[in-house]
Amino acid sequence: MFETSDFGSCVIVPGAAKRVREAVNRALNLAQGGPGLSRRISVRSPYFGPVLVTLTDEPFPQFSAFARDLSPVGIGLLHIMPLERGEVRVSIRNAAEDPLVLRTQIMWCEDCGEGWYISGGRFLDVVRKQ
Repeated sequence: MFETSDFGSCVIVPGAAKRVREAVNRALNLAQGGPGLSRRISVRSPYFGPVLVTLTDEPFPQFSAFARDLSPVGIGLLHIMPLERGEVRVSIRNAAEDPLVLRTQIMWCEDCGEGWYISGGRFLDVVRKQ
C-alpha cells in the first residue's frame, strides 16, 4: 500500500504501525523504570528548561544543563558531563522572576549515550534568589 503526501510517496508495510507502537512503548517503559524512580517520595512533573549547575560554593566551576522533571523535593537533570554523588547548587531560571538557587544532593548519575548523562537530585535547601 502506498500513501502520498507533500513529501512524496512512502511504503506502509502491513503491521508496521503496531511494531512501532510496541517498540516505543517498550522504550518508554524502560525509561520510566530508570534509576531512583522506585525510591521517589514525591511525583515529579515534566519540566523541560535550562538550569545552571554549580559544583561548589564558589561561582566556578559551573555548567549548563536541562531539567527533565521537577517536584517539591527533587529534580531530574540532563547534561553532557558525569556528576559525582554529592552536593551541588542548581539554579532554576524563570523569565518572570530571579533564578531560584537550591542546594541539591545528586543521588545518581547514568550515562544515557552519545555523550549525554541523566541524573537525579534531592533538594536540601533554598540558597537564595539571586
